[in-house]
Amino acid sequence: MAAACVGGALLSAFLQVAFDRVTSPKLLHFFRGRKLDEALLRKLNIKLLSINSLADDAEQKQFMDTRVKAWLSAVKDAVFDAEDLLDEIDYELTKRQVEAESECQSLSNKVSSFFNSTFSSFNRKIDSGLKQVLENLEYLASQKGDLGLKEATYFGLQPGSELPSNLYKLSNLRCLEFIGTSVRKMPMHMGKLKNLQVLSSFYVGKSSGIQQLVGLNLHGGLLIGDMHNILNPSDALQVDLKNKKHLVKLELECNSNQIPDNPRKEKQVLELIGCKYVLQLPPLGLLPFLKELTIIELDGIVGVGAEFHGSSSSSFTCLETLYFYNMKEWEEWDCETPFPRLQHLSIVHCPKLKGLPNQLLHVKQIIICECERFTISGHNTESSTLERIGDTINNNSLEVLHIYSCLYINIPLRLRYNLLVTLDIDGGFDSPMTFPLDFFPKLCSLKLRCCNLQMISQDHTHNHLKDLDISKSPQFESFPMEGLSAPKLVKFSIKELKNLKLLPKRMDILLPSLTDIRILDCPQAELCSDGGLPSNLNTMDLSDCSKFMASMKMALGANNSLEVLSVQKLDVESFPDEGFLPFSLTSLEISNCLDLKNLDYSGLCHLSSLQELLLFNCPNLRCLPEEGLPESISELKIVGCPLLEQCGLKPKGLDWEKIVHLKT
Repeated sequence: MAAACVGGALLSAFLQVAFDRVTSPKLLHFFRGRKLDEALLRKLNIKLLSINSLADDAEQKQFMDTRVKAWLSAVKDAVFDAEDLLDEIDYELTKRQVEAESECQSLSNKVSSFFNSTFSSFNRKIDSGLKQVLENLEYLASQKGDLGLKEATYFGLQPGSELPSNLYKLSNLRCLEFIGTSVRKMPMHMGKLKNLQVLSSFYVGKSSGIQQLVGLNLHGGLLIGDMHNILNPSDALQVDLKNKKHLVKLELECNSNQIPDNPRKEKQVLELIGCKYVLQLPPLGLLPFLKELTIIELDGIVGVGAEFHGSSSSSFTCLETLYFYNMKEWEEWDCETPFPRLQHLSIVHCPKLKGLPNQLLHVKQIIICECERFTISGHNTESSTLERIGDTINNNSLEVLHIYSCLYINIPLRLRYNLLVTLDIDGGFDSPMTFPLDFFPKLCSLKLRCCNLQMISQDHTHNHLKDLDISKSPQFESFPMEGLSAPKLVKFSIKELKNLKLLPKRMDILLPSLTDIRILDCPQAELCSDGGLPSNLNTMDLSDCSKFMASMKMALGANNSLEVLSVQKLDVESFPDEGFLPFSLTSLEISNCLDLKNLDYSGLCHLSSLQELLLFNCPNLRCLPEEGLPESISELKIVGCPLLEQCGLKPKGLDWEKIVHLKT
C-alpha cells in the first residue's frame, strides 16, 4: 500500500519543488528578458497552490475512494509534466547560451541575429508547453468538487487575481480565506456553498449581491466590503446577520466618498465605517452575539438614541467593547436600555459630544480623548463630573479611567471608587477642587493635569499608589498637611506647578519606596526643613527649581543611594558646590544652563563612582576644571557647548589632557 500512495505528503513534496522553481529569480528574469508571457507562470503557481490545499484531504480519502486515488495519480503526472518542462527550459537555455557564446567568438557581427533566430522556436515551445500543463491542471481542479474533496484554504497570490468562476461546485468546501490578496470580485452562486463555515471576506458587487450570504452558516469573523453596492435595503435585511449564532466579529466597509443616490436607502442598510452620509445608526443592539463594535467617521450622525438599541428591552446582550472614533457632528448620546456586559468604552475625537448615557452598569475601562465639549457632569450645574459617572455606572466596577482634552472634570465627595487602579485626567474642573485620595483606595497610578486643581487631601495611609504625576496645574498649592503617606509610591513627578511652595512633608519616612523624583518648572517649591530625601532614591530629574535645589543641599549630599541626576535650567555661573552631590552618583547630566560658565572641581572630585558626564546646551561653559575630571568617568558627551568644544575636543587643545582617556 505504501508503494501505491501518491497523495498528501508525497504530492506536497513535488509541489514544493515546483513552487520554488516557478518563482525563482532566474526563471522570472529569463521570461522578462525574452518577453514571454509571465502571466502563464503566475497562473501555474496559483493552480499548484490551489491543488496543494487539497492534498491532506485527498490522502485520507484515496484508500476508500478509487476516484480520488486516480485523481491524485493524474495530478502527480501533471506536476511531473510541469517539472519536465522546467527541466527542458533549463537545458535549452544553457544549450542556447553556449551556442551563442561559441558563435560570438568567430562571428561577433552576426551574433544578434543568430541569438534571436535560435530562440524564436524555443519561445514558442515554452508557451505551448505551459499552456498544455495549465489546461491539465485546470481540468483536474475542476474535478475536485465532484470527488467530494474539502478545500481548506484558497490562495490568490497575485495582483488582479480572482476566485474561480466555478467555485460553487465545491459543495463540501468549509473554509475560504483570501486575506491580504487583491481579490474583490465574488463569483456567482456562492450561496450554494452550504457547508462553508469560515469566510474571511465578502465584497458586494453589482452581479454578486449580499443576499448570497443568506444560506451560509458562518463562524468566527467576517468582513463585508463595498456595501455601497447594495441596491435594495431588503437584501441586507434578508441576510439576517443577527441570527447567525456563530458569527462573533463583523466588519462592514463602504466607499467613504460614495455619494448616495438615495439617502433613505443608506439609513436602512447596515453601514458603520467611513459612511459620511448616514444620518442614523441601525439597530445594532439586536445582534445578540456581537462582542466588539467599532464605529468610525459617521459624519452625518448627530444623535445616538433608542434606534441604536432596537425595539428589544434586552439589547447588546454580549457586547463587551464599544469604540467610537472621529464622529465630527455627534452631540447627544441618550438611551434607556443598559449595556449588560459592556466593559471597555472608548470615545476618541468626537469634538461636539456633550456627555455619556445613563446605562453603563459594568464598565471597567473608560477612555475619553479629544472631545472638547465633553462635560462629565450631572443634569444640572450643581452636579460634578465624576458624580455623573457615579450615577451612570457602578463605581465599584470601574478600573481604568482616562480623560483627555475635555472641558470640565470634577470629583464628587460622596463616592468611593473601590476598584479604580488607573486615573488619568487632562482637562479642567468646573470649579477649584481638592482631590480626595482616600476615595480611591486601590489606585495605583494617578496622573492629573487640571487647571483648577488646588490640592490633594488624605486622612489615611494609601497602600496601593505607585505612580503620582501632577502637571500643568497652575492653581495647585499643597499636598496633604501631615505629609503624603504612600508606602508603595515609586515614582513622583510634578511639572509646571507655579504656586506650589512645599513638597510633601517627611518624604524620607512616609515614602520609603520612592526611587524616582521629577521636579520640573516648579520655581517656588522647596523641601520641608524637617524632612529629608527617601533612602532608596535612585533617579532625580530637576529643571527650573532653584529653591528646591537650595533647600535640599544638605539632604542630597547625605544621600547614599542616588545614582542618576539630571539638572536643567540652572541660573548659576558655577556648579556644583562642594558637598552638594552624593558620592553614589554614577551619571550626571547638566543641560540648558545658559548662565553656567564653570564646572567646580571641589563639587566633582569626590565622585569616585561617576562614570558618565553629559553636558548639553550650555553655551557659556568655558572650560573643564583645571584639576581635571574624576578618573572614574569613562564616557563624556558634549553637545551645544561651543566654547568648550573649541578648546576641549581637539588634540592638543587647552583641555585635551583632561579628557584624552575618556570615551567621547
